[in-house]
Amino acid sequence: MKKKPTEKQLKIKLDKNFSLYIRWRDSDGIGLNCISCGNYIKIEDAQNGHLISRRHNATKYDEANCNGQCFPCNLWKRGNIAYYMRNLEEKIGRKAVDEVIRKSKQIKKFTRSELEEMLEYFTKELEEIKKVKCPT
Repeated sequence: MKKKPTEKQLKIKLDKNFSLYIRWRDSDGIGLNCISCGNYIKIEDAQNGHLISRRHNATKYDEANCNGQCFPCNLWKRGNIAYYMRNLEEKIGRKAVDEVIRKSKQIKKFTRSELEEMLEYFTKELEEIKKVKCPT
């Protein structure tokens, strides 16, 4: 019988697939424009940038909180938040940004079943978006 993955293993796989999903979602199948600076970067060079830090579980896997971002903006400029916020407001609207901020203040601990459900969902979504953007 196959051993179930630990919660830590589930989180690692979920983080990877969610990050890939966000980058593919924001791409044209080859690259994407950084949410903060607008520079065009290849999917494999992009990162999954968060408006609200990943340490806030309530918005860690929130699609509205996450967008493709270049390495310099995400790490060296600590998210380049002023531009991230301005461009995110243009993308999803002020009301949706306010909702992400409100949601981030909640305390959230994921159950094993929630982690499994999100992993299944984002893995499936990633596969589907790749089919659409890069049909073979």
